[in-house]
Amino acid sequence: MSPATTKAVKTLESADTSRYGRQLVLPEIGPTGQRNLLNSSVLIVGAGGLGSPIALYLAGVGIGRMGIMDDDVVELSNLQRQVIHSMERLGMPKTDSAVKSCRLLNDRIRCDGMNERLTATNAMAIISDYDIIVDATDSVDTRYLLNDACVLLSKPLVAASAVRLDGQISTYNHQGSPCYRCVFPNAPVADAVTSCAESGVLGVVPGIIGCLQALEVTKIAAGLPASYTGKLVLFDAMSASFQNIKISKSEACIGFACVPRDGPRRSYSGVQLSTCGPEATLRELIDTDSSCARTPLATHVLDPSQRLSCQEYADLKSVGESDDVILIDTRPPIEFEICALPDAISFMLNSPSLSVRTTSQSPPGDEGLLLPTVFPIAPTLAAPLALVLPAAFAPVSPPFRNVCFSEIGFQLLDAGPGASRVPNTNDGAMT
Repeated sequence: MSPATTKAVKTLESADTSRYGRQLVLPEIGPTGQRNLLNSSVLIVGAGGLGSPIALYLAGVGIGRMGIMDDDVVELSNLQRQVIHSMERLGMPKTDSAVKSCRLLNDRIRCDGMNERLTATNAMAIISDYDIIVDATDSVDTRYLLNDACVLLSKPLVAASAVRLDGQISTYNHQGSPCYRCVFPNAPVADAVTSCAESGVLGVVPGIIGCLQALEVTKIAAGLPASYTGKLVLFDAMSASFQNIKISKSEACIGFACVPRDGPRRSYSGVQLSTCGPEATLRELIDTDSSCARTPLATHVLDPSQRLSCQEYADLKSVGESDDVILIDTRPPIEFEICALPDAISFMLNSPSLSVRTTSQSPPGDEGLLLPTVFPIAPTLAAPLALVLPAAFAPVSPPFRNVCFSEIGFQLLDAGPGASRVPNTNDGAMT
């Protein structure tokens, strides 16, 4: 693909020689490559950990027109990795913050912010206005939507992701390369994906991957061969190593998932176009209805009658019954180390289901550790954060009550004759 140009062709001016001089002297760039950069347009979807270095470096190299799309605002937790923002911009729309940073870096370029979410209704109109599309999101449904629109519009898609200590990057739908659906045909259900907020991410990792995306976009825009077409590059921060996996077009790829997943499907009219498979056609944009950052792992909300608020638990501890219960924190040990309630004991529940015995099931004289059955914990579901048990690690155990709290409060279960019941008067969330 030769880089497309905007309607008003830009030429090199005298000030550009000083600004872009360090790359103008490169034989691979030169005046021709720089003019290509100035006349290219790039849409960056996502102004977070990946989008930050992408936008800054593309502004620096002189991409003539950039669009930055994101519907979120700057939060304190973003600054660990989203270096395009700052403390002074907390609460500001990310697009406004990103555009401001890019304009401060280079006033020679045009940079537009779109404080909205990419949807199946606006994707075609927005993407059609740019030469190169960059996926810098952490949302699965947006990833598939970007791919489908880029296939329809014959736009190259430079896509990447980063989570924990790992990253990956590939360029799809460019010069005969496969599309995203060739490699990942169908979007996973929401319960099967996580976000950086849930799994964590080392801030440097999206910075590294974002720089690789910026480099790839620069090469495509300048008219140089792309590096990540036909391959999926994996980065491991622990070993500081890269692994290349060859990918190719799928004979079965149709670009769009024509067969709906379980549940209703929302579809929108599109155009018919040949795609990756020999007999494939794109007929409509579809909303995969599966997301990552928007919809984290599902937490099954308990019945109000089985929940105990944090305040009620504090009241329970303050009325002289603190010796009657033991608080067991079932979160991962690292989260327990970061923050835990007083007197809690770390005991992570990591089995697919919780199968335990009660006092009545114990052999005579061997009550052991009493763990009541709370509810099954599927591998893809959020586990309860804590159990409150009687101080009954010892063999003798009177009738007791036990409590479990998840992200929205405590669960209270009556256990045995005479177990008391604490009324649930506060349904507030626990954060």
